[in-house]
Amino acid sequence: MKKFLALLTALLLVLSFGALSACSDKGNDNGGDDVPVMTVVVSGRVVSGGDPVEGVLVTAVDSRDTEYGKVTTGADGKFSFENVAKTRAATLTFEKSGYFTKTVELTISDITSGKNAMGDVELESPSDFRTLTGKVVGLDGEQGIAGVTVGVKGFENTAVSGADGTFTMENVPLSSEGVTLTTSKTLYATVDNEIALSDIGADGNVGTIESYISIPAIDSSAAANFTLVRGETSLALYMDFDKNIGGGQNIQVMFHIGDNVSGKVYNTMCFADANHGIAGVDFEGRDHVPFVRSIGKLVTSDFVGMTDEQFPTEYSYSTDDSSFVYEIPYTSMGMTKDDTIGVAILNVIFNGSSSGWVYPAFGIDMPADGTNVLNYQQFYDYDKDGDYTARAATQVKVGGAVKDEDGAPVSGATVSVTDEKGTAYESVTTGSDGKFEFEMSRLYPAQITVTKEGYSVATAEVSLADLQGASVTKDIVLAGLAGYATFTGSVENLLGGKIGGATVSVEGASNTVSTGADGTYTLENAPVGEEGITLIYSATAYTTISVNIPIAEIEMDGSNALDTVQMYNEFGGNGHTKFSVVREETGLRFVFQGVSFTQVEIYWAEILVNDTVYAYALQPSDSIQNTAWGIDTLHPRFTRSTVGENTAWGAVSEGNDTWTPGGGANVESVWFVPYSEIGMEAGDTFGFAVAPILFAGHPNCIAFGYNLTINVIDPTFNAIAPEHFYMYGAQNNFMVPQA
Repeated sequence: MKKFLALLTALLLVLSFGALSACSDKGNDNGGDDVPVMTVVVSGRVVSGGDPVEGVLVTAVDSRDTEYGKVTTGADGKFSFENVAKTRAATLTFEKSGYFTKTVELTISDITSGKNAMGDVELESPSDFRTLTGKVVGLDGEQGIAGVTVGVKGFENTAVSGADGTFTMENVPLSSEGVTLTTSKTLYATVDNEIALSDIGADGNVGTIESYISIPAIDSSAAANFTLVRGETSLALYMDFDKNIGGGQNIQVMFHIGDNVSGKVYNTMCFADANHGIAGVDFEGRDHVPFVRSIGKLVTSDFVGMTDEQFPTEYSYSTDDSSFVYEIPYTSMGMTKDDTIGVAILNVIFNGSSSGWVYPAFGIDMPADGTNVLNYQQFYDYDKDGDYTARAATQVKVGGAVKDEDGAPVSGATVSVTDEKGTAYESVTTGSDGKFEFEMSRLYPAQITVTKEGYSVATAEVSLADLQGASVTKDIVLAGLAGYATFTGSVENLLGGKIGGATVSVEGASNTVSTGADGTYTLENAPVGEEGITLIYSATAYTTISVNIPIAEIEMDGSNALDTVQMYNEFGGNGHTKFSVVREETGLRFVFQGVSFTQVEIYWAEILVNDTVYAYALQPSDSIQNTAWGIDTLHPRFTRSTVGENTAWGAVSEGNDTWTPGGGANVESVWFVPYSEIGMEAGDTFGFAVAPILFAGHPNCIAFGYNLTINVIDPTFNAIAPEHFYMYGAQNNFMVPQA
């Protein structure tokens, strides 16, 4: 680490010196003559038969597809683009109705040798008209594609391909070079097919032209084009790639077979790297054989998690043209040649950003929250005729009526819905007819909760099968109360520290009470339903806890002593992690509990005392080495103290050896920080913020106290201002920091 910091410092000094030198040169009294001009003006005139052409749309882009701009010629036919880079090739496109579109390529040599002054650019008008015939096919070169619109750039001629992909177009204008036929169709790419005059038969047949589906590029990496073909015994997936494919990129192919709920998804991941080969060949030192997993419950599947279950397939890959053919037998998916199936194909890359995976796709719009859960509506149906059909909308109406035990409608009841992912829909209130309605996503099962003073809380489950219908109806009965009772108890954290100021409330009722400094509470006259009562425990910065108490365990019209409830702070990462803090006589004690950790995960914990931030890097356990930081010499723990408003993560040699690492599947590690180490006394208020950091090629920090975005390359980016910390008070509770 010290060597790394030394190298980084040296690099920064070199860069700083270079920058200062550049500034110094700029101040010389030479008028800036030594600074080369890196742009030119590209200009010219559009003519036809020697006469200027007005109204021509001229577009200029560089070799990276960055647009310089668009201009339209005036009566003199002239056009001009300023600031065209000398360091990149450029492409100019000239378009006007009634003329053939013209494209001119300017190389870097052209731009720097004076050809930027283009002179007259000739636009050609039709010299002949013919009736053309042909066939629209996919990347396989054989299967005809129906319903494709075939047109001519710059002209109004169109034709639509028939069931076998053939088309006939009359009065097609031809130039001296031939014609460009465009193909377009819903979901398909718009493809320019250049037909040379010599390739047009005497009978006007142009042979085959292409149409295919295109998946956009990611981060300037590969753009994938594909065609799916039904053979006699297998599906064949044809792909080609417009650009190079990075090492972190793959193609994800999913087929949905069967009904909406119990049907299976066959999930194939195909690495296709133009530098290193295709899946099954050496790919950055790893053996990536195309594989698949079969998923019974489509809606609860996570497509990222893959198994090594091998899938009987055949594939071929050409490095010359980055083309890929992948064959999947029908028997492998339990289907026949004529079955309609669902298909979704993604161009996936692990892009190193906080969002991690990116999914430009055909047929599927991946959730932005990273859950990667698929629903059958997100697939496109691929029928026996080779056509794609968008599936039903992913929203469905869920409604019903709230009634009492006598069947009478209940007005003024609050109805809320929360799905299995924790997404809460906006609550509604029933009217005089007791009815309610929500428009819900079909993606996740959900629970309807109905509350009203004087009644027990009622719930109803909306299953995955329910959500696949045209609509969902759920009538809910509210039962009366069994009576009232008093409850006493206490609240503490994972270390046994009593939590003061926590709120204890009754689900579905207005009864609430707060815990005292010793963490105890008394909740009087709590309404108890016929099945019991649910108490909700909450506090600032703590995870809310629900406790269900069955009616058989409640003494009605009496006092009920409950077990101590344990609350904790929580943040995400590689598994959910719980933690708690308590004040002891000589220092602060922290306990961390986590489900699983990897060798690349650490905690970044910071303690704010007055204007000083003490930053600690801690690793609870190493699942590969079975050790923890501070145990071996390779991973010493460290701390960094910074005086001022901000601090950034960084390593120094000062350590803290008071960490007791846990082990096993459920890791629990305890960390002790003496007051003397952080300049505070037992009764002082202090700030606290913590987050897990995954050094897995990208930041993945879900924080407590502060929403962190960690930049592991530039630690100075990771500054935390004091107002972002949670302040920890004298009652083992957290307070919201001052805005």
